[in-house]
Amino acid sequence: MLLLLTVVMVLGTSGCQRTREENEGADGQFFEPLTSLPGTSPSLLFSADHRESDSLSLLFIDSLQTRIDEQDHLIWALRKEISRLRDSSAISSTAITDSLATAPSIPARAPITYEQARVQFAEKNYRGAIRSFRGLINSGIDRTLADDCQLLIGRSFFHLQQYNQALSETEGVLEYHDSDKLGEAQFLLGQCHEVTGNSRKAREMYETVVQEYPGSEFAAQSRQRLILLK
Repeated sequence: MLLLLTVVMVLGTSGCQRTREENEGADGQFFEPLTSLPGTSPSLLFSADHRESDSLSLLFIDSLQTRIDEQDHLIWALRKEISRLRDSSAISSTAITDSLATAPSIPARAPITYEQARVQFAEKNYRGAIRSFRGLINSGIDRTLADDCQLLIGRSFFHLQQYNQALSETEGVLEYHDSDKLGEAQFLLGQCHEVTGNSRKAREMYETVVQEYPGSEFAAQSRQRLILLK
């Protein structure tokens, strides 16, 4: 009896041992040790690499702080220079204002006269003549001279070989219906059309001069042009 009880106890102990070992094996299939997972070796988790990573972070932060300090210094220097320039500008402005206040006044330029403008035209200063004659018209020169100014503007452009502008300006003379320059203006219009290749319009202008101003010098010139345009 005693022998039988001893055998049962031994077998029970062996079964428990096998059951514990099997359970541990099953647990190992589902719960791997932390150090067996990828990228989690003890050298990364518990070695000095963590301390090295912390040191690199501190160095990066120090580098950023250094750059911030440098930028702050640059901003301070720029602000100081701007302030200096503003002060210098204020001084210069004051000096200029004082100089202008004490400077002698410059007399106003006398307006050009019709005779002076005619001299410019005669000296072939056509651009100057155009400015002068236009200024006289804008200033309200007497109508008996305004048509002359307008015609001479047209002639100036003709001499400058700006024929389209000469046409436009000379046509302005025709607005002075009582002008004694209408025959001359018509002849100039004929010349402008002729040099730009519009023979038909040129003949019309020359024929008008011959018909309406037969005794003028421009009628004789118009006849000559008509002969050449046939």
